[in-house]
Amino acid sequence: MEGENGEDIVLEEEDSSEGAEAVGKLRARLKKAVADKQEYLDGWQRARADFQNERKQAGERLAAAREEAHAEAAEKIIPLVDAFDLAFASPSWKELDANFRTGIERLREETLKALRELGVEAFSPMGEEFDPASMSAVREVEGPAHTVMSVERQGFKVGGRIIRPAYVGVGK
Repeated sequence: MEGENGEDIVLEEEDSSEGAEAVGKLRARLKKAVADKQEYLDGWQRARADFQNERKQAGERLAAAREEAHAEAAEKIIPLVDAFDLAFASPSWKELDANFRTGIERLREETLKALRELGVEAFSPMGEEFDPASMSAVREVEGPAHTVMSVERQGFKVGGRIIRPAYVGVGK
């Protein structure tokens, strides 16, 4: 082969051992790069999963805190419902002016509505089997054993949590 000036150009042949060594180094670098890439990918996937788990747990903590706050607010409002119920059970209730009674009954309904908006449910277990987890027996009455025969005060719960047990009379 001739160069620009008419000189012969001789291509140096690489020593086959040097070429094999260079290829070996390149293969080692490639293997390390692939291993590093996999390590980074695994780390990123773990971090992403950790983030998603933390996000889910934060949502659960927020829901639990919200439920707790609702329960605390409800515990302050429930005595109002009891006061209304006591007033309605009074013999003098019927003697009051009908418009006044209607106004008080509306106040009770608005109070119950506010409780429902907080996720609070009232329950009155009349006729059910006595359950000490959600009821408090305040007296024994004639009737089938272990059956709720009267409800003295209704119970209240938020979600599955009892914030006030129902006060009941139980059959003996």
